Amino acid sequence: LDCELLAQRYHPGTDYSLQFEVLHSGECVPLFATEQLTDGGIHEGNISVALDPRIWKLFEPFARFMALAGYRGPFGLDIFQTNCGRWFLLECNARTTAAMYFGAVARRLGFTVWMGRNIHDCTREFRIDDVADLLYQPERDRGLVITNWAFPHGKCAVVAFGPDQEEQIRTFAERVGGHVP
Repeated sequence: LDCELLAQRYHPGTDYSLQFEVLHSGECVPLFATEQLTDGGIHEGNISVALDPRIWKLFEPFARFMALAGYRGPFGLDIFQTNCGRWFLLECNARTTAAMYFGAVARRLGFTVWMGRNIHDCTREFRIDDVADLLYQPERDRGLVITNWAFPHGKCAVVAFGPDQEEQIRTFAERVGGHVP
């Protein structure tokens, strides 16, 4: 087996993501920031966060580089803050990221505070009536939107709005026979 290994020292801290879009004109537009939720290093969701503008400024040169290099479209910068307060750029995802799907729904509905999560083992058949009370309804200003459903694989993703986002997601997972890692 011919492969390469990249190893680095572990630093306790928090993973974040900065989402951008480079327009056809070449303008690089910052969209939103999230804290990344992971389980064993695997992406499981995002929570919208309001990062200090100085953090955006810190990583802006790389975002501008994407535009100058000719890239057009959405991309995400995975960044990391150590418990000591140091910031690092981990990687650039030059594509529509999972956070972008959650954030696009939130923006469309006018929310800036949201939580998007993957739900695993959603293998039980259910009727929409089983979860209708949890789904987003504008008059309640809260609820869930299903952003992805890969039923044969038993995985779905939802984004929640309102004051009890985590509870909404866990309740939904229980009703569809799944679990939130």
